[in-house]
Amino acid sequence: MPSNTQSLEEVVLAISERLTEISASMEQRHDSFPTAISDIQQHLATLPSPTLPSPPPEFTPGPSPPPPPPLIATALSPPTP
Repeated sequence: MPSNTQSLEEVVLAISERLTEISASMEQRHDSFPTAISDIQQHLATLPSPTLPSPPPEFTPGPSPPPPPPLIATALSPPTP
């Protein structure tokens, strides 16, 4: 069972110390962002530019299919014998 004898001041001090550590860690990360972005940009510059494969010569797109009939008109029309 955890001890409930810690004073409020001790708890506040522990939280304050932890926040200081987190703040310092975040500043370090923030300082490294420009370097990381620069590294990524340099890496991207070395990659070949993407090219889409050309379709095979026999491929020709066919005509679009006709649109489906409206559902309401189909539902209201009398059944075909």
